[in-house]
Amino acid sequence: MKNENKLQIMSIEKQSIALLRMYLKDMGVYDGPIKSMRRLLPMLCEHLDIEDASWVLATLRKRFRHAFVLYWFKRTNCTKESFIEAIGIMMEHDTLLRFEKEEKTFRNNHKNMERGYRPYIQCVKGSQFYRTQQWRTLRYQALIKHGNRCMCCGRGPNQGIIVHVDHIKPKSVWPEFALDINNLQILCEDCNLGKSNKDHIPWKEMFDDASEIIRKKKGGV
Repeated sequence: MKNENKLQIMSIEKQSIALLRMYLKDMGVYDGPIKSMRRLLPMLCEHLDIEDASWVLATLRKRFRHAFVLYWFKRTNCTKESFIEAIGIMMEHDTLLRFEKEEKTFRNNHKNMERGYRPYIQCVKGSQFYRTQQWRTLRYQALIKHGNRCMCCGRGPNQGIIVHVDHIKPKSVWPEFALDINNLQILCEDCNLGKSNKDHIPWKEMFDDASEIIRKKKGGV
């Protein structure tokens, strides 16, 4: 009875650690000074013979580890099956909270809301956007579709240029078209840096005629 009263006045973190240590001690798994959830959970996983649970729990944010333990002790019968089920519930809850946080950040920080709602990924700033898997996949698709020759000057990689996939309508001005493949064109590094976000000339539409003439004048292949 005294132990129950003590647990009620403890914080969530201390409650979860205390419950887990008591459980491991009763099961004869561990009886020592460790008070870290990060080190106690692998012992619990090993006791329940769960190989991948440690990795799943590692993907949860720190405070979710404590919430998970409390949920498992108070809402289940502390079995291996209930452990796996609780992981699924907490992971789903964690994912929903992350999504809500991203959407809230987008709504609060975006300066051009009058243009309408746009997915969060389109509003990632600077070099972070170009490291996302969504952009890298789209960039590869654009190279397959248009080739690797500059649509402005007509030069290709065999002439020592660096190929860029450019936004026709600059991302900094029209973020809603950041992941639209129809808004992408192939430019060399020189042309892309010269263009910057100063204009939105669709060079790809003139590539078949004008680019052919420019390529011959500059000695392109």
